[in-house]
Amino acid sequence: SFTGIRIGIALLKGLCFERNIEIVEMTSLENIFEIGISEENKSDDKDMKNTMFLSVIYANNDQIYMGAYDDSFSDKGRKIVECAGNIEECLEELKNKVNNSKDLKLNDFKNIIVFYDKDTKDQGKSLIKTIKEKIEGKISGVEVELKKVIVDNRGFDKRIKDINSGKYVLENDEIKKEYEIIPNYLKKSQAKRLLEKNNKN
Repeated sequence: SFTGIRIGIALLKGLCFERNIEIVEMTSLENIFEIGISEENKSDDKDMKNTMFLSVIYANNDQIYMGAYDDSFSDKGRKIVECAGNIEECLEELKNKVNNSKDLKLNDFKNIIVFYDKDTKDQGKSLIKTIKEKIEGKISGVEVELKKVIVDNRGFDKRIKDINSGKYVLENDEIKKEYEIIPNYLKKSQAKRLLEKNNKN
C-alpha cells in the first residue's frame, strides 16, 4: 500500500539522517525498465539506437505513473523523467523535459518501447492502446511497441550488481540526501501548484 511505502521511506530517511548516509534512489518504474531492457538486449536483431523506453504503471481512474529512459547515449539507462497523472499530462511533461534538454530531441527517437506489468494490462487495457495512439499523435514518424514484462526484483538486483561492479557509474544527481527523497504523487499538492504558478510568473 502507499501508506506502507511512506512509512518505509520515513524509516529510511530517519536512519540515513542519523548516520549522515546518502541514498541512491530507484523507483518501481526503473525496476520495470531494467527488466524490460534486459529482455530486449537478449535479442540480437534488436537495434536499441534511437529508442526511448517508457515504463507505465496503471493507477486507476485513467491515471498512470510513467517513466521515460534513454539507453542510446551510454551503457546504462539514463532517466529522462518520471511523472504521474493522466496520459496527456505525462506526455506533455516528457515533451517539455526533452525540449529543455541540450542533448536530447524528440525527433531523434525513431522507436518507443512501452513496458508495462500484468496488472496494468488487466486493469487498463484501453489505456495501454490510448498511450500508443497519443504518442504517435504527438511525435511524428515514431513507431510505438508495447511490451508486457513479468515484474519481480530482477531490476533492483541488476542495478545493485551493476553499481557494485562499476558497470553503472552513479551521477551526482542520483546520490541524494534524505530530504531530497520525494514520492511521485498522482495529484500535486496545493503548495506545489502555487509554487509552479509563481515560478511561471
